[in-house]
Amino acid sequence: MVNRYHKYLRDLLKDSGLRLKKRFGQHFLGDFDVLKKIAESFDNTIADSVIEIGTGIGNLTGLLAERFKKVWTIELDKRFANLHKNIQKLFSNINFIYADAMKFPYDELIRLNNLERVSIGGNIPYSITSPLIFSLLKKSLPLEEIIFLVQEDVAKRIVSEPGSKDYGVLSITVKYYGEPKILFRVEKEKFIPPPKVSSALIKIKIKSEPILDKDEEHLFFNVVNASFAQRRKQIVNSIINSGRIQIEKDELLRCLELSNIDSKRRAETLSLEEFIGLFREIQINLPKIIDKM
Repeated sequence: MVNRYHKYLRDLLKDSGLRLKKRFGQHFLGDFDVLKKIAESFDNTIADSVIEIGTGIGNLTGLLAERFKKVWTIELDKRFANLHKNIQKLFSNINFIYADAMKFPYDELIRLNNLERVSIGGNIPYSITSPLIFSLLKKSLPLEEIIFLVQEDVAKRIVSEPGSKDYGVLSITVKYYGEPKILFRVEKEKFIPPPKVSSALIKIKIKSEPILDKDEEHLFFNVVNASFAQRRKQIVNSIINSGRIQIEKDELLRCLELSNIDSKRRAETLSLEEFIGLFREIQINLPKIIDKM
């Protein structure tokens, strides 16, 4: 059954003459109760500012403005500007920015506005979910949390544990930087227009201290990516065949042994801690090879 808010949004889009663009991945939530739950998922006790990605028609933006002192909201499609002007009449603490979220200088925004405790979130286009999460996590921004409404299968990949078919580079990357949790599921019928798959709200609480030094992180993730290059193969063969690390097989076997990792195991069975242990052994025992990575 279509609720009144769902109908209101459809009429708003129609009256505004706005036709949604498939290439922008535009699917807007037509359930006010779900929007309210999303807004309430942001912890305004640990962050006083929020950066929203994917403003759309602004139906989540206003709810965030009620919870935070400052809201910066980023939208690629300038056709929604007139709708945004109406929202800004009600909220003086919203800053609308028209830019590509994948290219936006978040560090500059945070620095110029002297932001210290920031949340990032929103209903993002499905096509940029993984690359956007990778990018934000690796920028070393002063974030408290990341909250995104994403495809349900991506949310499951993020929180998956070693041994699961969903476990991979995305799972390890997110868990390296933060503590992920699926908050709730959102059926596809809740959107205008409905996408092909259901969604889930994922919350990533960012760790206060990095596990490795910044100059080590690139090398660490090189090891992780090499391990998953051929995920159905044993980890030793996947790393050797990946071409990412110039290392002899007997040298890698030695590093695996020192890490207490059976060379016959597959990458999908290794925990974050085991990957860090393997990286450390490669770093300690083969510094010349690491320098070439």
